[in-house]
Amino acid sequence: MKYVKAILAKSVIVILLLLTVIFAAKKPATAAGVDRSFAVSFVIAKHCAIVKALIDFNCLCYSSMKEAVNAAKTENNSSKAISDEVVIERYVVVPGDSLYRIARRHGITVRELMEFNSLNTTIIHPGQVLKIPNNVSQYGLTSRSADMNSSRPRIPYTHEEFDLLARLISAEARGESYTAQVAVGAVVINRVLSPKFPNTIKGVIYQKGQFGPVRNGHINRPAASSSISAAKESLYGRDPTNGALFFTDINSMNRFFHTLPVAYRDGRMIFFYSK
Repeated sequence: MKYVKAILAKSVIVILLLLTVIFAAKKPATAAGVDRSFAVSFVIAKHCAIVKALIDFNCLCYSSMKEAVNAAKTENNSSKAISDEVVIERYVVVPGDSLYRIARRHGITVRELMEFNSLNTTIIHPGQVLKIPNNVSQYGLTSRSADMNSSRPRIPYTHEEFDLLARLISAEARGESYTAQVAVGAVVINRVLSPKFPNTIKGVIYQKGQFGPVRNGHINRPAASSSISAAKESLYGRDPTNGALFFTDINSMNRFFHTLPVAYRDGRMIFFYSK
């Protein structure tokens, strides 16, 4: 670029100087002629400076534009490379699909699939297009297997609601494994996040006809220490069920649960996804 600028500037100056010489040669060598020649030379020199400034400006603009274009190309190529690495395919939801089945088919968790597609609910519809992530850990997506890695709770809650959740877990999963207790808490959190249910822990637990301990009064018993820990883990991201919205004891199975896809089993407890 600097060579082009130099050649342009020199060419213009040489042409203007030649015109000056020719103009001076045609005039008599009088004082007026000399004055006129100097005046013309001055004007030409002034124009040379202007021409040089214009050349400098345009070359600078061209250089800046070229750098900007190159930077944009680099950024676009980088974005495309990342996009190509993350998304391996786009999946179109068909009737009968669920996030659980889609996630299982592609070897990822429901939560990873939801986070990558910015979904706030497990409800999907035929014709909906989902992006399937390739390397979830490399691009900041979390996994439910990460358990307590999150520093923030999945939902806001009060001290009263925390105690209520722990008491429900204690009543529903007494005698079950610790993981099953966490799973019970996770179902409550998943319901809070689902548009099918109330949007608070208290609202979910006290929703009419949903939990046996509310009906029989066992919800009022103090929570066991393990249930308190399980409540905290479920609030801060652990979900062994990967998004289940229902659970039951194998001795309490009714016709409704037979219509739902199973998400997780632990001891006597079975957890289900929504249809």
